[in-house]
Amino acid sequence: MKAKDLLLLILGSHGVLASKYVEQLGLRVFMYGELVIALVEELNELRPSERNGAQDSVMNLNHQGYPTRTVGLRELQGGVTRTPMEYGVLYIPKVENFPLVDGFFFMESPRRTLVGLQMTTASAHHTKTSTVWQFYKRLAKYFKGWKKLSRDMSWEMIYIQHTFRKKIKKWQRCDYVNPRNKSDAKKEIVAFWDGRVHQYQFVLTTDFVSKIREMRTQQSWGKRDRQ
Repeated sequence: MKAKDLLLLILGSHGVLASKYVEQLGLRVFMYGELVIALVEELNELRPSERNGAQDSVMNLNHQGYPTRTVGLRELQGGVTRTPMEYGVLYIPKVENFPLVDGFFFMESPRRTLVGLQMTTASAHHTKTSTVWQFYKRLAKYFKGWKKLSRDMSWEMIYIQHTFRKKIKKWQRCDYVNPRNKSDAKKEIVAFWDGRVHQYQFVLTTDFVSKIREMRTQQSWGKRDRQ
């Protein structure tokens, strides 16, 4: 599928944005270099009030680090064979109720980063300590040496929204499941979320499609568009 056709299909599907099909199309925007270049200009950083100073997404600093292929993650029941973590791969869960994200990929430069992608129609998408922990444990079962790999790894969350939906405008919290039960482990998760996770919001708008059309007249679309 050509990049421009992908965007037009997504934008024409606002009535069924929550469907898995359209959701996965939205994730694949991150696999087209020409779209990534335009996309990073539209990222809006979400910061907690106590955090000073903006931080560009790794995608702003390394346009070439986007994923170029997909790998599906299947259910853990019955066991899975751990595989090496790969850069340049968009991992898409093939199971229902996968925690925290709809897809994710890793970037090595300018800093080692996990980029989580969340398609959402809501104006808020807060998470829980239990959800973050479940996600971490899942990755430990999928990838060899995850505990070591994840040390000093930055996390980014990108919330992808449709132009016809209410927008996320504020930092998305990681809340305690039970505010009366703040164990040291749960406090550590909240501290990690507040200190090591950076959040961004991106809206699929008609202006974005116009920008893609303009880009297409100015430069070659590369191999994907020639095929």
